[in-house]
Amino acid sequence: MDDEEYKVNFVILDEDYQPDKKKISKKLPTVSIMLLAILVGGLGFGIGLGFTLPIAMYSRISSDTFVELSGSNLENVNYPTSQPLNVVGAIELAKPSVVSISTETNVPAGRNSIPFFDQFNLSASGTGVVFDKNEQRVFILTNEHVISNAHTVSVRFGNSENIRAFIVSTERQSDLAVLYVLRSDLEEKGINNVVVATFGDSSEMQIGETVMAIGNALGQGISTTMGIVSARNIQISIDDRLLTVLQTDAAINPGNSGGPLINMNGEVIGINTVKFSQEDVSGMGYSITSNAALPILENLRGELGRPFLGVSGITLSTSLAYSLGINDTRGVYVTGLHPESSAYSAGLQQGDIITHFNNVAVTTMTELIAEIAKISVGYEIEVRIIRDRVASTKRLIMKGF
Repeated sequence: MDDEEYKVNFVILDEDYQPDKKKISKKLPTVSIMLLAILVGGLGFGIGLGFTLPIAMYSRISSDTFVELSGSNLENVNYPTSQPLNVVGAIELAKPSVVSISTETNVPAGRNSIPFFDQFNLSASGTGVVFDKNEQRVFILTNEHVISNAHTVSVRFGNSENIRAFIVSTERQSDLAVLYVLRSDLEEKGINNVVVATFGDSSEMQIGETVMAIGNALGQGISTTMGIVSARNIQISIDDRLLTVLQTDAAINPGNSGGPLINMNGEVIGINTVKFSQEDVSGMGYSITSNAALPILENLRGELGRPFLGVSGITLSTSLAYSLGINDTRGVYVTGLHPESSAYSAGLQQGDIITHFNNVAVTTMTELIAEIAKISVGYEIEVRIIRDRVASTKRLIMKGF
């Protein structure tokens, strides 16, 4: 599959300029150049296909309504100040808060697919950073493009086994997303001490300062590269996203997306998101500034109030429907449920097929997500399902958190 080209616009702003977050989506006058934008979080492998997904692939489907919100503010985010460390000390301070992310995504196989196999399961890798925790959950920041359209997301802390992660919320425009893992799941894997990252003030970074990029490069586990801040206060346009970034020549490799760019204090001053690649271009990696990310992060973490059905699922494919003996059925096949969710409480099970939500027919996961977004927390609704070829209706009260 060929790499995908993007029209990239960028403006170098005055060094003292502080971007107005409320106006971040406004289009700035720019000089347009054509570069190849490679999103570094999408290292993917087709099972048995022997090819990789193009790292430059940005999904155009937003999943920012599929979710659960925590109910507390970012009271545990760290903002300490300290004297500069050496490189080893800075990495040792920041690295324990960095996690490896793995995703599984079903994609159409195309017109020439094998009969009854019209979807393939593709895996991809990325990085996240722990930014908050409470007694029940640990919250992780990553890029939206890392988990976009994934039906399964898991994380690894160091060399741990994969641990199931749940999507809290995403924002495609800022390319940011929040996940969480249950503390109980971590404890089952013997992880009892979770380190929360320290965030620094990106506006204080000067051109020439040393920075390190930490991430799950090539999906092989956490590694580190070093460079300098080569430009700051830049706004780049990738596809239809406008991002406020730091430019660095620290190598940002496939799988690094969502990981931190840290300063010599071990503080997170950027979220690695993109690099540009051409034969005559090198050392141009970009990280969303911490000052731009944190207000958006606070909104994504949010207040109690967003609806949460609590199912993960996939659009029912022709081959899957055939194997289940329900050829005329369209809907969402439930692949998993969250144990604290509305769906779980109402008795939905893995393997159920959701055909209607709140009396509206749903034939794809995207349609189900859109309908969930219309419901307020506490509202009672009906979900029609098919289980073992038998149709039934479940009544539930929408939860949020």
